[in-house]
Amino acid sequence: MALTQHQQLSHNMSDEQRTTRHTQQFRKKFGILHQAAVGVVLVRTKEPFRAIEALRDFAFTDKMDFKLWTILNGWQTYDRSRPTEDPQMDGVVDPLAALRAIAANGPNQGQPFPETGVYVMMYPHKPLSQHIGMIQCVKEYAKSFTSGRQRLVILTPFGFSLPEELQDDVVMLDFDTPSYAELRDIYDRLIGNIPAAKRPVYSDEEIDSIIANGAGMTQQEFESALSRSLVSERPMLPNIEHGRFCQMVGDFKTEVVKRSDVLELMKPASMDDIGGLDNLKHWINQRANCFGQEARDFGIEPPKGIALIGPPGTGKSAASKAISSRLGIPLIKLDIGRVFNSLVGSSEARIREALKMVDSMAPCVLMIDEADKAFQNTSGGDSGVGMRVLGALLTWMQETSAPVFLVVTANRTANLPSEFLRKGRLDEVFNVSVPNETERLEIIKIHLRLRGKNPDDVSNLEMAVEKSAGYVSAELEAAVKDAIIEAFNTGGGAITGQLIATQFECMVPLSEAFREDFQQMEQWAADNARPASLAEGEVAGQAKPRIRNRNRSTGDGGRAMVIGDTGDSRATSLDS
Repeated sequence: MALTQHQQLSHNMSDEQRTTRHTQQFRKKFGILHQAAVGVVLVRTKEPFRAIEALRDFAFTDKMDFKLWTILNGWQTYDRSRPTEDPQMDGVVDPLAALRAIAANGPNQGQPFPETGVYVMMYPHKPLSQHIGMIQCVKEYAKSFTSGRQRLVILTPFGFSLPEELQDDVVMLDFDTPSYAELRDIYDRLIGNIPAAKRPVYSDEEIDSIIANGAGMTQQEFESALSRSLVSERPMLPNIEHGRFCQMVGDFKTEVVKRSDVLELMKPASMDDIGGLDNLKHWINQRANCFGQEARDFGIEPPKGIALIGPPGTGKSAASKAISSRLGIPLIKLDIGRVFNSLVGSSEARIREALKMVDSMAPCVLMIDEADKAFQNTSGGDSGVGMRVLGALLTWMQETSAPVFLVVTANRTANLPSEFLRKGRLDEVFNVSVPNETERLEIIKIHLRLRGKNPDDVSNLEMAVEKSAGYVSAELEAAVKDAIIEAFNTGGGAITGQLIATQFECMVPLSEAFREDFQQMEQWAADNARPASLAEGEVAGQAKPRIRNRNRSTGDGGRAMVIGDTGDSRATSLDS
């Protein structure tokens, strides 16, 4: 029995994901740094106030003083014996003066701060990047605080990078957005505030899907998403339809993700709307249940991902959307091009921040579309920005422990570094090529059904299949669309296989227009990739693996393929 989408999502969650609390992890890591006498710690976060609360709880639990600096109020001193009382403020709002106030030579009436305390500065990062006095002060504290129990914490956004002068002195620590368990606490608390008679009741699996739509949000964002959804559907309480509630939270999530400018939540497509690619489908089906705790207990590590390599128009992007649907996890698109279009010096920060958000939204599918175009300028001609961005991405692919399934698509391989495709970072490389006869029939039928036409009522479809040899999926879709337009303009006549076949007479297939490029790609795929399609007569799961040719040397020319993109056409999402 097939699992519903929220059942599949619930099934793909591990016990660790359900129980991990990021705040507890942060306090534990900070405690280790404190015991190791690390004097200055830089904490990167999207939620400075939650981080401040965690640091204050740590200080009071360890019987340490706690002070917070903001540019509005200066240093605020909290009394640990009366933690609910308002803090005392000294009004020292100048960042350098505030730093110097910690030590005996500061302007705080000559009184240094207590020798046992956690002193947090919220967002002093912009002056810190430019003020040599602040840099020198932090550098001295990083050395002197190691001999005592004073700890300076600098809170910054995720994208901040330390000045070069401090990179060897300051330890960086991330305070992450709420985990599943923490989001569940927020959900339970907010729903619990609704009167019992008006309180919506969902199963654990349905709540999982609601919380999954909140993954990666801050506490405030998730609370806002839940509150807005409940207020919008107030007349329906307590009978808010789960799918509607989930969709509204997801719509808010889409707004949150768009703010990154390099990530986009994509709508998945159905595997049933993908023509052919049976070898790829079988491979994905075998891994659809490999994210959950049962698979981990059996010794299975979550799949890393795949690369889909092939000519444009063969359905790579559409297949990525269908993979997300089959795995039952959200699909996120990473636009590498926008990363490189950032302001000078910010590309590396944006890729790190984006990947951090992807980790927080796991389990998910991350699609890097047309990666070959994104990395065509990584030879160092851009002052090394491309290489640093690529390095950050490769490091993340290798080291992330989050259950993220990566789908990389490319029209050519010349610009893809070999380390990008190697085992360990990806599980498999698939060649998505020109559809065979069986696949062409299936694709044509799919596009007829998408336009409200019953393929069984279309005569002579075999003529269209025969005439379409050598055409990619996008060209098959175009022929079906043109045939329907022609039938409409001739008085609503019948659509026939002959009418569809006629459309191919006006097209030169890419496989002929760029014959040499296609042949080079086919040669590369034979040496380095697994075919996404089955050969004629093969059955998924029963076909013998085809041995890749490792003895043939293709040279650099065999890795190149330059073709203008015509779009993908194996799935429904192409028309939306």
